[in-house]
Amino acid sequence: MSLEDLRAKDCALCLKQATFMISHAFASLGIMPKPLRPYVDSPKKRLLEKTQCVGKEWFSWCKRSHDTSTIRPSTKRSTYYRLLVAGRWLSVTHPDISRPDQWTRQVASEYVAAIGCFRAGQFVDDQRTNYTDRPLSTASKFGHIAALRCFFTDLLLW
Repeated sequence: MSLEDLRAKDCALCLKQATFMISHAFASLGIMPKPLRPYVDSPKKRLLEKTQCVGKEWFSWCKRSHDTSTIRPSTKRSTYYRLLVAGRWLSVTHPDISRPDQWTRQVASEYVAAIGCFRAGQFVDDQRTNYTDRPLSTASKFGHIAALRCFFTDLLLW
C-alpha cells in the first residue's frame, strides 16, 4: 500500500496528515521521487459555529481573529477553538464580560489559574456536560495561554 492509498482510505485525519511528513522522509532517502503535498480537509468540513454558550460579541471577535489571521490553517483552527473555550469560561465565571477590552489583569490571571484546573473536554463543546477526569496536558495548557496571547496581540495591532 502506498502513502497515496493510505491517504485515500477512510482513516483518522492525523494519519492522513502524517503521510505528508513521512513522504518527506522517504523523498530524502530516495525511496520516493518527490514528497506528497500537504493533506487538506475536504471543503465539507467547515468551521463549527457553536455559539450557544459563547457571547455573541466574544464570538464575533473570535471569528474576526480567525478570518484575518495569517498563521497555518491548523494552528488558526486550534486557536479559534481555544478562544471559544475562553468565551465559554467567561460566560460561566464572568457573564458581565463580553468584549476583549473588558479583560483586566485580574481576569487574565483567573483564566490562567482556571486552565491549570481544566479537565480534558471541559468547556470544549456547547453540548458536552460530561468530560474526563484527566487534567489537561502541559502542552494543552500552554496552547490555551498562547492562543489568548496571540489573540490579544492581534487586537493591539488592529
